[in-house]
Amino acid sequence: MYRSATETQTAAEFAADTAGHRLEVLHEEGLYRHLHCSAGGRIAQSFSIITAPGVLTFTGDRGHYVFAGHRDMLACFDDESVNVSYWVERFKACDIARPLREFSAEALAQSLEDAIAGDDEIDEDTAAAARAEILGAADAQDAQERAEDFTCNGATAFPDVWEWDHEDYTPDTYWCRYALQWAVARYRAHQVHGAGAGRDRRRTLRYPRRRDYCRLSARPRGQGRP
Repeated sequence: MYRSATETQTAAEFAADTAGHRLEVLHEEGLYRHLHCSAGGRIAQSFSIITAPGVLTFTGDRGHYVFAGHRDMLACFDDESVNVSYWVERFKACDIARPLREFSAEALAQSLEDAIAGDDEIDEDTAAAARAEILGAADAQDAQERAEDFTCNGATAFPDVWEWDHEDYTPDTYWCRYALQWAVARYRAHQVHGAGAGRDRRRTLRYPRRRDYCRLSARPRGQGRP
């Protein structure tokens, strides 16, 4: 399976970032879960996964994302061979400061090579000139304009440039994907072996019961807590 340079580099970065991480199951009640991953409780590179029927929220040091589409969203991240574009289809919202994708010189180069290979009228000299002109683009818009303006035999050389992919997923997006798969794999082990197995530890939190809220709301005005 093809992996971009960004994806490969982020995989190595994630492995280093989470070398000391452990999974804590803070809450588990059917499909309502709160999983937290950190190194000894430190904030750096920590993250939480919160699920409810049909929804999964990822929040942490590397961004905030919401996914939906399946009743148990953890099932989308069970298979480590699934590429990032598959689970991005379940994506619904993200941190506005961290886009999912960004301009990629590598993606642009691949699109250009595919276009050259698919056109018999582009000879080696023209291909070399196209690479020199287009691959110097600073961003996606610049790349689009350079490709549209490049001519061959008096005509536009790349009429389908609007179909080119100039982007790749950001390092944060790839990091989130690895984090989800890492956490889900350990959560599945927790389910099989039980709390306390391996690196997993469960801490049960008591959530207020419905009657607790009723009792609090019925307290006479001005009366303090007992």
